[in-house]
Amino acid sequence: MSKRRPQVLPGADSWLWFVRMKWLRYIRLKLRPEEVIALIFLLAFGTLALCYDLTPMWDPMTVLAYLAPALIIGVIAAVSQRSGKKLWRVVRDFLPFLLVIWGYENMHVITQTVHFQDKHRWLITADEWMFGGVNPVVWLERWIHPWLTSLMLAAYTGYFFYTPVLAMIVYWRGQIDEFRDTMLAVVLTLMVGFGGYVAVPALDPGITMRDRFSVSLSGSPLAQKALDLYQISALAVPRDCFPSLHTAVTLVTLIFAWRTWRVFFWILLPFAAALVFSTVYLRFHYVIDLVAAVPLTAFTVWAAPRLNRWWYGAPLLAGAQ
Repeated sequence: MSKRRPQVLPGADSWLWFVRMKWLRYIRLKLRPEEVIALIFLLAFGTLALCYDLTPMWDPMTVLAYLAPALIIGVIAAVSQRSGKKLWRVVRDFLPFLLVIWGYENMHVITQTVHFQDKHRWLITADEWMFGGVNPVVWLERWIHPWLTSLMLAAYTGYFFYTPVLAMIVYWRGQIDEFRDTMLAVVLTLMVGFGGYVAVPALDPGITMRDRFSVSLSGSPLAQKALDLYQISALAVPRDCFPSLHTAVTLVTLIFAWRTWRVFFWILLPFAAALVFSTVYLRFHYVIDLVAAVPLTAFTVWAAPRLNRWWYGAPLLAGAQ
């Protein structure tokens, strides 16, 4: 006697197919990988902050800082697809990077509500282990000079320009695939780095080791104002040491400059080297932060092009860009 096959409701197979696969095809059709990564970061951190901040003194900024930008990404993606206008396409191309930077500027929402124990002692110990018991940040104070401090501040500030300049030039030259790879790698680097800030919260050496320094940083009047501004920023966005995203993003920019525009690579190289050195000279980072930035960079520059090729490789995505 044969067994009866279980009765399947009409449409059940198609529903299961949607649950298993169509949701992924739908996301790939409607969104870009850098948008998905930015959304994951914004929604995850917004939810995390919200869960840790359920108190009678609940602050709506917890929601606005992360969940509102996530909504903006979805709205701009929809408007860009429906309108087909170049202006909206350009806004969409650069928006995830800008909103992830916005997320960084509001990292204090996470680091102040998710009360993990500070790990700066681990980083200090790692530095001294690598240098045979000598602390490299303290050792560098013998080289402090006003003109060098001014130069290092200029190099450090260049971080805010190098990646946007490369992205805009590559975009203007019509190298859209290279632009997408660069922006995805940068967004991925920032998101993984933000996870490091939460997992390994640490104040910068200028704060944690101030009693060990005998020489103060000083520079020109303009440099001193910039230094004061960065120190205020360090208090506003604390525990942003491990890994060094100044180092990681700069290395990502260098690598993609080599791949897309060699002239810019050679122009940027000495400025990038100065920037990396400045993070320790100015007491913003431990050396181990710079070391951690290297494997992070290697992973993101390897993963971004492959993720893009897979994401845009399906025939159904031919008109989605």
